[in-house]
Amino acid sequence: MLFLLIFSKIDILMLWLSTWLFTKTPLVWFVESYWRDEAFSNLLARQPWLQIAHITALDFSPPLYYYLLKLWMLLFGSSEIATRSFSLLCFVLTLFVMVECLVFIFRFRSRDISPVLIPLGLLTPVLAYYAFEARGYTLLALCATTSIYALCTKSSRLYALTILVGCLTHYSMIFVVITHATLVLLQQTPFKLKEYVRMCTLPWMIILAWMIYASAAHQGAPPASFWIPQPQLTDLLNTPEILLTGREVSPTSVEYVRSLTSLVYIVIAGALLHHARERRNSITILTASVLLPPVLIFFISYISLISLFHPRYMIVSTTPLLILLLASIKSYRSLHRIMLVCWLALFLYSSLTHRIKHRHKDDLRSVIYSIQLYSSPRDYLYVTSVLDYHPAQIYWYDKDRVKILGEEYRNIPSYVGKSLIDQSALDTSSTDCKDPCQIFVLDQSRRLKVMPKLL
Repeated sequence: MLFLLIFSKIDILMLWLSTWLFTKTPLVWFVESYWRDEAFSNLLARQPWLQIAHITALDFSPPLYYYLLKLWMLLFGSSEIATRSFSLLCFVLTLFVMVECLVFIFRFRSRDISPVLIPLGLLTPVLAYYAFEARGYTLLALCATTSIYALCTKSSRLYALTILVGCLTHYSMIFVVITHATLVLLQQTPFKLKEYVRMCTLPWMIILAWMIYASAAHQGAPPASFWIPQPQLTDLLNTPEILLTGREVSPTSVEYVRSLTSLVYIVIAGALLHHARERRNSITILTASVLLPPVLIFFISYISLISLFHPRYMIVSTTPLLILLLASIKSYRSLHRIMLVCWLALFLYSSLTHRIKHRHKDDLRSVIYSIQLYSSPRDYLYVTSVLDYHPAQIYWYDKDRVKILGEEYRNIPSYVGKSLIDQSALDTSSTDCKDPCQIFVLDQSRRLKVMPKLL
């Protein structure tokens, strides 16, 4: 009886622990249903190898992440947890590279910095969120961080590899390359100009060849619209807070709180610049990596019709900001150092808990699975919102039996994965639905109705 009582208590404890982990921690994003972009990643990774390159060219994105995801899915499956595990692996490797930067550049001891940096990395909302998303942003952060490490330690082969992988993962890596090239021209890196050009020639040629192919694929036409609002000057001034919290541009947020937070970051970075003159090149590289990519993205967003000022595109500057903050905190006395680390951890924790509470993906998986309780594999599912099309393809019996109702192909914006939407998906008249087939229509409010077979 005693053993049974103990085992029952253990079961209750494990149930409580698992419930807490998957509802109150970032693991909640690990088990949620796919949203539009993640479903697009899954569907694209299932395409033939050569077709992936053509589709990504039409989608205004490089193909490497989808190739790696395809390999990952062949090994571990295509479920939500399986596909998101690849991003989680990239996140762990990013933390490892950050530790190496602090050890080799700033002479931290690994056993001292790991217990501090790893929890801070886990608490950083923008890193934690994309660590559990089947997208290439964590791989992008890994490449950006590794390129900084290679540049500071003068590892030419590693640097060439990381900028190639990064630029073929996401175009935001180009802002990192521009930052590094500018620093080389200003003679602020260990590399001389000839050395830098020589080691980057092959990666640049491959990247240029891909960009020419991508431009030819969609005939140089930019996307007709984009959903990110245009940033204001206050958003640029508060960039450090955006880089850590992942907050999106919003006119309703509290300006003075963000300004105060950014001011504290600047004070900490100033202390680093004052106390670490012997590592001037490394500090210059990190500072430029924090500041220049967001400034370039802000400038492009401000003067063009397409805004890119979003944390996911500026994640290349998040990791150097964390490295710079921890390196500057080391320059303070012990008591002040402890206070600053505690303040930073508390701020990140409060931002992360707020994001966990309010940032959830629509549970389209449960909705579709509930429909399948009284449907069959020969039935069709129509969605009235193009945003639901790719997730519905993932969770319905057959992705070819999902249609978009009441939409014209020319009106579909490029950023919703239009390159994977065939025009036949909008042709509801071609539906081969014969008795006892049914047609289910799911509207934007998740209300369901059964439609006549002749529309």
